[in-house]
Amino acid sequence: MGQLLQRMLEIFYSKKLDVVVIGLENSGKTTLLSVLAHNQPVETVPTIGLNVKVFKKGKVNMKCWDIGGQAQYRSEWARYARGCDVVLYVVDAADPKKAWNSKEGVTQTFR
Repeated sequence: MGQLLQRMLEIFYSKKLDVVVIGLENSGKTTLLSVLAHNQPVETVPTIGLNVKVFKKGKVNMKCWDIGGQAQYRSEWARYARGCDVVLYVVDAADPKKAWNSKEGVTQTFR
């Protein structure tokens, strides 16, 4: 995963990359960002509202907005996605029901 991101950053080189990370609750958004930033997962608790993580990957400074996936925060997804370079939508593929609900969530957000 890290090598793929590193290669993509080399291809689409940019000194600064703004990323919004969205997805249903407990889909692994915070864990994914932890792995990208520190190369290892950390124990997490559900994100309340949002967290901002700033780190450097290769030659790129990344600013990532990790937005909570609970229903009350989903209305904010599109607002944070506007103006970002990347929208990363995380899906828990191990849970088929959540994967289906996730499809509905992203459709409602970006119609």
